[in-house]
Amino acid sequence: GTASNNAKYYSGYANDAVERQGILWNKTGGYDGKGAYRTNASHYLDGALPANSANANLSITAWVRPDAITGAVQTVFLKGAGGVCFGYGISLSDSSGLLQARGTSGTPNIGSIGVVANAWQHIAVVYNQSGGYGYINGTFVGNNTGATTNTCAATNYSIGCRPGDCIQPFIGHIDDLTVWNRSLTAS
Repeated sequence: GTASNNAKYYSGYANDAVERQGILWNKTGGYDGKGAYRTNASHYLDGALPANSANANLSITAWVRPDAITGAVQTVFLKGAGGVCFGYGISLSDSSGLLQARGTSGTPNIGSIGVVANAWQHIAVVYNQSGGYGYINGTFVGNNTGATTNTCAATNYSIGCRPGDCIQPFIGHIDDLTVWNRSLTAS
């Protein structure tokens, strides 16, 4: 686990995240009144997951509360290594708060409806061989057929910024982030 034992990997495979740079755990700051992490430009979590292949079926979900839609990409979760490869991830686009399915090259934006600042929202990106599919608060917001997972032998991941260089930070709270090894359905 972490120093505070708050970042828990529940699969039983011991892939718990590690708290970095004095990240703040707000024990009542979550979407459900329970705890959540407050991430910013230097406070984040990281860990390791198995290498992944291209066109993998997987899903990433999280509750997020961005402080602002900043005009810069904000990374919620990303697996890979800067300058090496990015396997998959979920982030918010620059000025519109659109979901992004990270991993592939090109524009990773999904849909035309984004998240808003200062409110809890549940976000999800579902990957399969047909692309990335985005959901905000359970509502389908669009897909991007070019947004699939990349083959990536790098096993590191970060929550709250890009792995390796911690740029593109998420400024706000992240709660109950999950990574599934299958494509979830809308139900």
